[in-house]
Amino acid sequence: MQSSLVEIFWRSASPQIKKYEIKDPTIVPMPDGTFTMYASVFGPDIKRGENIGRFRADHPKGPWTQIENPRLHGFEDNGEACAPQVLLRIKNGQPEWTMFVQTSFSQADGVIIEAVSANGIDFYPLAIPSMTKNAVQVQPVVGVYDVSVADIHYQGQDQECMVFSGYRKVGCGDLYASLRVKGGLKGNWSAPVMTQEQEALPFHNKPGGINFEWGVEGGKIHQLGENSFLQIGVCFLEKDVKFAGTRQRVFFSLGKTPFGPFESHSLPLEPIAYDAGKGENGHPDIIDIGGKLALVYQERAGAQHPWHLRYAEISRDDLNELFARPAPP
Repeated sequence: MQSSLVEIFWRSASPQIKKYEIKDPTIVPMPDGTFTMYASVFGPDIKRGENIGRFRADHPKGPWTQIENPRLHGFEDNGEACAPQVLLRIKNGQPEWTMFVQTSFSQADGVIIEAVSANGIDFYPLAIPSMTKNAVQVQPVVGVYDVSVADIHYQGQDQECMVFSGYRKVGCGDLYASLRVKGGLKGNWSAPVMTQEQEALPFHNKPGGINFEWGVEGGKIHQLGENSFLQIGVCFLEKDVKFAGTRQRVFFSLGKTPFGPFESHSLPLEPIAYDAGKGENGHPDIIDIGGKLALVYQERAGAQHPWHLRYAEISRDDLNELFARPAPP
């Protein structure tokens, strides 16, 4: 897949602008044909606990212009409330925004909260988290993080499909999926099912191995057809630990249900060779732009370099061709 750099126009005119980082994009199509993006942002003048940015563009490939950042009211942020997933519904002619966000990824007991908004800026969390470690019964986990939610049609119903990483121990997670009826009760999610066990991903570093760096994360499920579901996510290649900063990759896999099993794994995006080096990519979002799928994902030139965003497109025909190839070793 060919990709291009996503240009970002930041609100700050600081001369340190090149030190800004942006990660974990989520793209929201707007009723007027434009797009709003929420993402994790970091920089010299961005305060801890204010790490979710908001941007606008005429196309997912950009350029994106930063607009007023969202605010989470009534929520004490420890600095790890980031990697947002945002949905927009129009009900009775009025916008209804929903943000899903993790509370922690680097320590135990992280949960996923669900917050609602009437303007896409001021979000108010529900009283009870939408997903916790206690909901996962497949195997014991110490926390959940890195959430996505997508619309699907499954078993005769329009549903929302949540995907998240549940970690056996901090930094060692597998992907899980949970469903609820679209338009149903807030927080009313089904029992999570594991969709991607780390050991079943052929090119992912093995938990317990001497080269293990991190678990599977950044998952999302996109429906291609009635019985065809694309799972995207992020893995870490089985390489020596000295190659940290070059091991993270976006992966694709296919399944016949939103719960899998997912097979025909593929690594569709090779990191770009920058002047500073060839690094790694991760945490994608995927949206349908009419006949093609658009990916916006994070990339960096190596461990000491800032994260930025890149854009790629793939047609349904190219996707079929991609999965016809043998899985990478």
